[in-house]
Parts: sequence; C-alpha cells; structure tokens
Amino acid sequence: MISPSTPQDGPETHLRGVLVLAKQRAGTNFLRSMLAETGGLRDFGEVFQPRQPDGLSKYHRWLASVPPEQAEAVTHPAAIDRAEAFLAALETEGFPCIDVKYNSALNAIGTWYSPVELPPVLAAALRRGYLVIHLQRRNRLEHAVSSWIAGRTGRYVDRGANAHEGPETYEIPPHAVTRIARTYDLEAEMVGGWLSRARGRARPDQIMELAYEDMAGAAPEALSAIIADILGRCGITMSGGATANTRKLLPDWRQTVSNAEILEQHFTEDGKLRLAPGA
Repeated sequence: MISPSTPQDGPETHLRGVLVLAKQRAGTNFLRSMLAETGGLRDFGEVFQPRQPDGLSKYHRWLASVPPEQAEAVTHPAAIDRAEAFLAALETEGFPCIDVKYNSALNAIGTWYSPVELPPVLAAALRRGYLVIHLQRRNRLEHAVSSWIAGRTGRYVDRGANAHEGPETYEIPPHAVTRIARTYDLEAEMVGGWLSRARGRARPDQIMELAYEDMAGAAPEALSAIIADILGRCGITMSGGATANTRKLLPDWRQTVSNAEILEQHFTEDGKLRLAPGA
C-alpha cells in the first residue's frame, strides 16, 4: 500500500483536496482509484450517499456529531459554512478525494437551491482550495445504456471479482436511452453554468474539465500525464503508473444489447443527442 503523499516543499499555494463532480455512471470510480493508488489520496467516495449497514452517509454521520446550531443551515452562507466545516473534518483523516454527483450537489447540504448561486458544497470546496474536476461521458448513448443496465441489475462497478451475471443480452426501449441522455444534457448544462460563474472567483488551476473517454481509451503515457497533472495541482508527486482497479461494467455494450442498431439509429436521429466528436 502506498503511504499518503505530502505536498512538495514551497509556499502554501497547493490545493488541499479533490472534488470530482459528475453524473452517475461517468467514471468516477475509475478516476478516484487512480488518484488514490498513485498519489495516496484518501478516497472517501460518495460522501453524501448512504452506506451499509447503518444506512448513513459519511456526511450524515459527521452531522450527527456537531452542535445543533452548526447542524442547522437555513441560509446560503450558513450552508456554505457547514459544508466547509465538513470538508475540514475530512482533511483530518487524510488528503481528501470526494465524489459528488449532480443530484448530491443540489440536495446534500441544507435545503438551499438556486439556479444561479453555487451549491453549498461546491462553493465551500472552491473557497477552501479544492481542485474541482467536472468529469463527463462524451458518449451519451453508451452512458445511457450503462445507466439503464446498472439500474436493472444493481451492479454499478466491475472490480473483476465477479463474472457478468443475468441474461446475456438486454433489449432496451429506445425512448429509455433518449430520456436518460436528455436528463444528462440538462444537468451537465446547469453544472457548466455554475462552473463558468465560479471561474471568475477561483484560482486558474482550480477547475478542470475532463472526459472519461480521454482516460479510458488513452495510452499508458497519456493516462499517466493526466493523473500527474491532477496530482501536481495539489502539490503531490505521482508514484508509479496510473492503473485503475475498476473496469467498465460493459466492456462492449453492443454485445450486451440485442437491439444495439435500433438504439443507435433512434439516438442519432435526434439532433440534440448526436454523439460528440471522438465519442
């Protein structure tokens, strides 16, 4: 096991954590596992999602331990302060790498929601000096198929421990993939708006756009360069080559879906859902 790395010597200018902001099924496990293995980051995963067996998230376990006045947040500034206190608590356990999904960013801390103001957890991360990585899947069709099958099977990550279970192929209703893709596009556009406004207040190296396809299909040298760039922004020296300990749930989705040609035709005939270049 790699011991947690420490920031390189120099002034206090390095970022102090990593927040991966993404839609479900966007490759967050893939990215976080490489950052943890090569940089010694503490991978806290989805800190706002309930975990077994207690059914509480990392955040809600922390919330139960703080004074009642700190737990209450009914205004946007108070919710940001509470989110920052939570991040500070994580930092006592190691250099944090957290996974925040689009829906968690809106619903996790307090009840504040605004299409203009940044969600409290995102505002707190930027204020505290975290690197925010907006991770997307360019291939919206593949993402939609993966999301549909994961929802049906309850299997979201392939760590190589189990062979594929269930029917050999699935027939997916065409409208299902377009609905999932439309939702993704709308949410990604909203997140893009948040980050566009945040760039005016953030450090130049504090917000990063990244696509899963740039990593999953990259040569080892190119993949290592991406991970080294991320770690370097945090003042951490990369240790070893970048190799993820998770694999795609569907190595080739066309072999897992019986009506792949119909899905592709239906998907690309909708001008708003055409595959991005290189997808």
